[in-house]
Amino acid sequence: FKEYLRIVDRVHLVSGTIPLDPAYKEMKRLTEEKYKAEEIDIDDAEENPFHEDLKALPTILAGIVERTRQAPQNGGKCMPLTFVIVDDLMANAGTGGYQYNNDLVKLMSTSRHSGGVVVINTQSYKQLAKAARLQATHIGVWGVQSTQWQEIRDELAGRQGMSREDLEMAWQTATQKPHGFLWLALVKNVERVFRPTVWRSAHLPTRPSSAGLCAPCGRSTSRATRSATRASPRSRPRCRRTRRWSSCASTVRSCAV
Repeated sequence: FKEYLRIVDRVHLVSGTIPLDPAYKEMKRLTEEKYKAEEIDIDDAEENPFHEDLKALPTILAGIVERTRQAPQNGGKCMPLTFVIVDDLMANAGTGGYQYNNDLVKLMSTSRHSGGVVVINTQSYKQLAKAARLQATHIGVWGVQSTQWQEIRDELAGRQGMSREDLEMAWQTATQKPHGFLWLALVKNVERVFRPTVWRSAHLPTRPSSAGLCAPCGRSTSRATRSATRASPRSRPRCRRTRRWSSCASTVRSCAV
């Protein structure tokens, strides 16, 4: 959450347990500090970052689209990002919950073209409408009940070349100690997906380039493989393991393995 606060323009926490769950206390404090430092009126109904039900989604999406529309007119070179977290509203009374909420589907399908970064937490994968599930670029799966995992595994099998057997082995390994959960990337290159809809991809979070680490894959590298980036993407170091071009704007190391 702290990392995203550095690169996004706005934050929206949408959860029915914001006033009760102590886990939100620190998130609220950090958000309030950001808004105060950037002189954003947190009491403005359109700027309010805290919401307790899904009825707020149309207002949130309208704000995302409007800020993106105004950005080039105000001299902005990057699409302004808006971080939206939706949690604990799977069965939200009066709005149909996750499964029957058209506003949630519209947020997932439309916001990525306007700089929306959306995270949805759910205890039941299939309770999220399929139209919204298909928009996901990443999925994190914890040690859920086997029936829940089978639904996820069967739906994702075949995507990005992942077989049921591969997914099962990965989940069994990732949810055991010392690990915690399985993180699945559902697109080959997230930056390539977003690039047609942004003026520059500089705001997209990437792995920091540390001395001795390959920026794309994080593997250790030798000093001899150090290369400096240039203006052209094709002149940047390329990881020989992942075949990805580094997106880091500073001097990086490319994997020689």
